[in-house]
Amino acid sequence: TMDAGFRVDYKSATPVYEQIKQAIKMKIVNGQLQPDQKLISVRELASQIRVNHNTIVKAYYQLDAEGYIYSRPGSGYFVKQPTRAVDQLEERAKMLKYTIEEFLNQVTALGFSVAEIIDQLEQRRRDLMIDDE
Repeated sequence: TMDAGFRVDYKSATPVYEQIKQAIKMKIVNGQLQPDQKLISVRELASQIRVNHNTIVKAYYQLDAEGYIYSRPGSGYFVKQPTRAVDQLEERAKMLKYTIEEFLNQVTALGFSVAEIIDQLEQRRRDLMIDDE
């Protein structure tokens, strides 16, 4: 069976079902999960990441309602064909915003100031530019 490929942060302010939903969305948007690919079963995913299966059901239900996945009764959940490119760009922008918010929540919880965070990001950007040459 396929591996979940992500972990849940129980200390996060973001609810567990939302973390699961965002992790799966990320895998769909970045192409790790392909259209019509079968998702890991509710029970298997619940077992792998050690959460109640109702939490997975909630995440899958919302992904279905939002048009990312579809269910085939008796067969499980599958990745939906992507919609228009504009929708994908909007979704990527939303994923970026979500990822930045999660990152900021984590690093500010560690006691870093916004100035320190920006300084570290700028340093990392410079390091990456050197690596690109």
